[in-house]
Amino acid sequence: APFGDVTTLSDTFGTQFDWRIFPKVGLGGGFTTTAATNLSASATGTKATVFSASLSLGFFDLFQEGNHAGILAAITPYVSSNDNAARKDALTPWLFEVFYTHRFNKNVSITPDIFLVLNPDRGTTAAPIWGFSVRTVFAF
Repeated sequence: APFGDVTTLSDTFGTQFDWRIFPKVGLGGGFTTTAATNLSASATGTKATVFSASLSLGFFDLFQEGNHAGILAAITPYVSSNDNAARKDALTPWLFEVFYTHRFNKNVSITPDIFLVLNPDRGTTAAPIWGFSVRTVFAF
């Protein structure tokens, strides 16, 4: 929260898009901005802006019909401005992700992915975070 653990009013605006550039290639993305107002007299700073954005590229029916892969770059939510300079995030946090979904049949698919988060603490001390996951979907 841009003001700590206090009552906050927020107005959030965002948009996103998905565009099938070619029959088997898609582009997507979006952004969100939040205008936050501190409603507590005990916390310092009264106005803040929180921002996030993403851009993705998808490849459909890759190697086999029903499979798809994707690449994502995103700015995770961070405080881009704050009346209290100490509560403004020092660095922009980035997320990068690559995944591939393989459908075994119409009911079972598996999606391994790998991701990297840069500036995870939005400051100067945290090392990048690498992660890997595997998701299995059973659809009946």
